[in-house]
Amino acid sequence: MRNPFEAGTFQGRQLYHTNGPDRVEQVRSFDLKECEAGLQVPGVQKTVQRALNSRIKKLKAAA
Repeated sequence: MRNPFEAGTFQGRQLYHTNGPDRVEQVRSFDLKECEAGLQVPGVQKTVQRALNSRIKKLKAAA
């Protein structure tokens, strides 16, 4: 899967959310596959990992 932290493009170049607060905010709207892909992003921050794991638990509980 593609990096779920994509932020769009600018002059033909792909941009990504790279700081923790922006990524945590984005996680709130992720589905299960995006959360799992987010955990595979190299160098993902600990706070983002916690947000992703929390979101995964919430999604699984709702299923």
